[in-house]
Amino acid sequence: MSRGSHVSSFADGVEKTRLASASHGAIVNEQPLVSVLMPAFNSASYIVPALRSILSQSYRRLEVIVVDDASEDETAAIVEGLDDGRVRLYRNSSNSGIAAVRNKCVELATGDLLAWMDSDDVSLPTRIEKQVRFLQRNPEIAAVGSDLLSIDTIGSLQGLPWVPPLRPAPIAWGLVFATPFFNPTTMARADLYDKVGTYDLSLVTGSDNEFWVRCAQSLKLANLKDVLLLYRRHPSSISVLRGKEGASLGPRLTKHSIERILKKDVPQRVAEILRTPERLSVGDLSVHLPTAIETLEETTRHFLEERDLSAPDRKAIEAAAALLHIRLALSAVRIKPRIWARPRSGPIGLNARAVAHGFRQILFRTGEGLKLKRRVRQELQKLDLAG
Repeated sequence: MSRGSHVSSFADGVEKTRLASASHGAIVNEQPLVSVLMPAFNSASYIVPALRSILSQSYRRLEVIVVDDASEDETAAIVEGLDDGRVRLYRNSSNSGIAAVRNKCVELATGDLLAWMDSDDVSLPTRIEKQVRFLQRNPEIAAVGSDLLSIDTIGSLQGLPWVPPLRPAPIAWGLVFATPFFNPTTMARADLYDKVGTYDLSLVTGSDNEFWVRCAQSLKLANLKDVLLLYRRHPSSISVLRGKEGASLGPRLTKHSIERILKKDVPQRVAEILRTPERLSVGDLSVHLPTAIETLEETTRHFLEERDLSAPDRKAIEAAAALLHIRLALSAVRIKPRIWARPRSGPIGLNARAVAHGFRQILFRTGEGLKLKRRVRQELQKLDLAG
């Protein structure tokens, strides 16, 4: 199937979904305006399906702001050729970088709610509708994301969904060690940017991750369980081209977050291990790994003690900590298979109870991921798009 027919099929299928949804009262007349913000740079290969997936949403009251960061291909011409008055194009005269482009998107937005959309991804038909409805029903939530599923260059589904935490406290804990709040899936209230500020211009990549870490310190974030975005992986994506810069930012965010919680210095290597356990080396086993495990447990304990959390929130955070513990354990065993010298706590401080809990979480999350992927595939089949 050609790209044009692929996009046409998507739009036709989503329009049927929209009409069916409206007939059941899901769409009402008075709805907030949603500004969908789309940074773009050399996006000609994928921006058509990205835009069509937004313009064909079941929720119709939206504007799409595309900021083209001085692309060298046909990105701008493609956007200008779309026959839809809801699309607004702004072109930078020179390349300014992703953080500056994000800030320009926010500056140009006129909506009550701001939704991010990368120029190479695909939003599923009811994404905007579901996120608007959630924010209307939960006024205490500043921004909402969702689960996602990866696709390749031709749109075929890859791997399993991420199964991120859903509630504010587990998300805030998760942002200390990882990225459980995915920027291209998010929708935020417009005043969030007045409260928190803008994207950090000093960061070549990862400014979105740093921004949400900042938000979680004072505001409540949530995720919808549904997969609402297909996240495209390809060789020319920013995450690939700027991979080294992004890899170095993560441990710095982890170090800063842990130090804010524990109010003491944390070695950089410990933060690197906690951020990416799979990069553990043999030289870490005797010193840095035991310190990393101790830091993980201490950070989790302090986080739980400082907050009045519900039982489900505590359980979710303990489960996430167990998952990180098992990643540390598996990396250690890969390097030194006989490292488990004692059943309860080995010479590097591995906690057998936490590891067992981690294994159970892996099984649970795998099962949830398989169910979500089946659901997405069924939805795409209805739209004649399954890859």
